[in-house]
Amino acid sequence: MAGPDKEDKTVKLEVPQEQSAEEKKKALEEKKKKKQQEDDMSEEDKRKKEEIELMVERTGDADQGVVELALVTMARELKSATSSMTSVPKPLKFLGPHYAKLVENHAKMAEGSNNKKNLADILSVLSTTQDKTEGERPSLKYRLSGTREGLISWGHEYIRNLCGELSVEWQDRVVADANTSELMALVDEIVPYQMKHNAEAEAVDLLCEVDQVRRVLTFADESNCQRITLYLMQVANFASSREEEHEILDVVFEVFMRQKMHTDALRVALKVNDVSKVTRVVSECEDAVIKKQLALMMSRQRVDFNGFADDEELQKLQNGEGLSQHFLHLAKELDVLEPKLPEDVYKSHLEEKKNAASAALDSAKQNLASTFVNGFVNAGFCKDSLMTVESSGWLYKNKEHGMMSAAASLGLILLWNVDEGLTAIDKFQWSNDNNVKAGALMAFGLTSTGIRTEIDPAYALLADSLESPTAQLKLGSVFGLGLVYAGSRRQDLLENLTPII
Repeated sequence: MAGPDKEDKTVKLEVPQEQSAEEKKKALEEKKKKKQQEDDMSEEDKRKKEEIELMVERTGDADQGVVELALVTMARELKSATSSMTSVPKPLKFLGPHYAKLVENHAKMAEGSNNKKNLADILSVLSTTQDKTEGERPSLKYRLSGTREGLISWGHEYIRNLCGELSVEWQDRVVADANTSELMALVDEIVPYQMKHNAEAEAVDLLCEVDQVRRVLTFADESNCQRITLYLMQVANFASSREEEHEILDVVFEVFMRQKMHTDALRVALKVNDVSKVTRVVSECEDAVIKKQLALMMSRQRVDFNGFADDEELQKLQNGEGLSQHFLHLAKELDVLEPKLPEDVYKSHLEEKKNAASAALDSAKQNLASTFVNGFVNAGFCKDSLMTVESSGWLYKNKEHGMMSAAASLGLILLWNVDEGLTAIDKFQWSNDNNVKAGALMAFGLTSTGIRTEIDPAYALLADSLESPTAQLKLGSVFGLGLVYAGSRRQDLLENLTPII
């Protein structure tokens, strides 16, 4: 009988579990696929694959000199490799399957050693091709633990991937109130590279993500300002708050001003409704022709600006006084002064003919439609074939509201021509028909819209009808005043219109 203290020498054997048929089939297919890939490789690719596998093995060598040589060679292969739109670089492809092995070797290396940092740089690049779990940012992690040198030497795709991880990490650190200085060091290296290599949109995105959009001003120059500002203008449309939108547009404004693109700067100043910016644009612009363009732009947007008081010509341009003459001069140059008929738009001769009864029933509606079409196609040309021809009698071919619309359309035809237009319309306000009178009041407003003069004839013609007992005339007067003085912020108009409301 064995004693109680006799050692138990029983040997335990592990019996491997038999693989299922499905697992065997899958393993066999993978083996065949791997063999097929190896067979398809050229001799050069096979040799390259063997060299890279040898480098991977040497990263775990005890001799640090051997490890250093392997890492230097591996980095050189990755940087010098070329790729196409449909394939990845061969060294990156061959190194991919050994990612886990390299991670293991990296963990075993001494902290702070040069080899550990160099391998971290390589792992940062390799991780761009690996599957990642949610919240994991290996490319950025290894980059921060690596040498932090030669970032741009790894290429554009690597930098693009790094930017994505950097943006997420930045947000997490801001929420946690953690230090972001090491991330800003990367931003300082990435943004100049992207700006230099026609990736302005990506640089702007990165700066927006790290709340440093004003740093765009450092990199904007004559060669890239158009692309930068165009992209920033679109980004501003998706800003999360009004303050953020104004901050982005302020950067755009500064870029335009530094590049002396005053007309573009004025567009931004008007968009943010900042009078101080408008004043700055006008005061810093020294080109007389550009100043005229600025005045016309402000006239078009009805900007209440007094910066041209010392220059009568610019003041007239801003007031819109010469707008009709400029428009007619352009029409003459383009040879489009000839009045156009509604039929030129309808081209009804191409349609099937309607029967006489249907045509008679629709005649009133047809005349009303023709009134509107005639007004729009001849707007600003100061002549047409229906309303400005004395013998046409078009006004009386309409009924009730149709007569009002016909009289008002005259203002559209005489658009901006205050000197002659108001006189031509005046006769209709003495008609016995209230619809024609109301239409004439609207026409006064249409003709004078956007035009400011010291005489202010539109107000004199329209103000009296505000107290008319006839609803049609009162409505026509209010509508006309609204067209003429929209955006003017005139206190006297407010006092007159408030009781009516």
